[in-house]
Amino acid sequence: MRNNIILTAFLSVTLSVAAFAHEGDVIHVGDEAPNFTATASDGTSVSLSTHKGNVILLGFFATWCQGCVEELPRLDREIVAQHKNEGLVVIEVGRGATASELDGFKRRNNFSFMILEDPRRETYTKYATAYIPRFYLIGKDGRVKFTVTGSGDSDFAELKRRVAQELLSPTARN
Repeated sequence: MRNNIILTAFLSVTLSVAAFAHEGDVIHVGDEAPNFTATASDGTSVSLSTHKGNVILLGFFATWCQGCVEELPRLDREIVAQHKNEGLVVIEVGRGATASELDGFKRRNNFSFMILEDPRRETYTKYATAYIPRFYLIGKDGRVKFTVTGSGDSDFAELKRRVAQELLSPTARN
């Protein structure tokens, strides 16, 4: 009887964590990534569709989000720098921020990846309804291969693994 109670409690917690991991998602693994056009921090116009045929790591953050701000340097150091010559395109979208706000943020932090504005959350709502930081790994075929929400070490390790795996997959090669 005691084992059944422990097992039931364990399953309840596990299912709750798994449900939260995808809570707020509009787009799921296997879906085609919705196209969008937004202004980059340098003022240029960028469309997701321009990068189809590349592996894309699309992230959503906010400058006021502590977990996001802590994760971005790590993203630059451990993913962008490691895969810069392998065809990975990294796009971060600043939820609720303008290009001019993000330009200063990018310059102060010396980030090498592109940062796009989303002052009215129009891009964000194509992908999610809640929670940041959040990442979508998009394959060369334009389909979502992996999603993760949050800034924990295990989530980031899994993201790194999935990026490397997707870059090595036959569909990711030129």
